[in-house]
Amino acid sequence: MSLTARERFDRLPNFVSVDEAAAFLGVSRDTVYGYYRRGLLKGFRTNGSTGRYRINKDSLGILANIPRDDEER
Repeated sequence: MSLTARERFDRLPNFVSVDEAAAFLGVSRDTVYGYYRRGLLKGFRTNGSTGRYRINKDSLGILANIPRDDEER
């Protein structure tokens, strides 16, 4: 049985890697970086300019049109 987008979303931690964000959205890593640079995804970089990106789960939900818990019912 496949999980719904909402079920997959609920299982994510608060911040995800670029690879996890790309897999969730069904896009490439480059697309995730582009979304981040344009402000469509929120997050931060670890260890300054050489660090890895961590993407905020809530911004993924907004981009994927996953309703927040308080908006569902």
